[in-house]
Amino acid sequence: MELTGIISGLRLAPNDSDAETIKSIINKLEFKAEKILEQARIPELLEGAWRGFFNFCGGSCNGIRFYNFGDGILSVEIPTTWDADRAQRCDYQRIPVEIEGQTIRFRFKAKFLIPALNSTSYCNMRYELKLIDSNKLQGKQSNNVNTGEVSFVKVTNDG
Repeated sequence: MELTGIISGLRLAPNDSDAETIKSIINKLEFKAEKILEQARIPELLEGAWRGFFNFCGGSCNGIRFYNFGDGILSVEIPTTWDADRAQRCDYQRIPVEIEGQTIRFRFKAKFLIPALNSTSYCNMRYELKLIDSNKLQGKQSNNVNTGEVSFVKVTNDG
């Protein structure tokens, strides 16, 4: 019997011996359905520009951008190179994002350039962020040696 038939039967016989069991099953199914819909909305909620101060490989940056390609496929555009001679971030790349519940994870290899010394070093960056609400991400940024707190707020059309 389909769910609508069960619900109709419950309305006709609300005091039946199985009524409480059926109500409990319906509540659990409704809760699961809400969680599935909430999970499906995350790429849509993340899409766009986010502002937040974060630092890796010697330089700092204050913005990232998420791209939603549909079907739950998401990437983040983030600067992956710090050029010490010019004191600026460069080489923005799109990195695949993993979503699990309200947690967003991505990782990449960051590059630290010192052209004047003909020197290049690398560090493996990892981000694990939680979607606090539709306008705030908060979590951890880790590299080969350090872990730090980081947070981002969504950039709206208003600024």
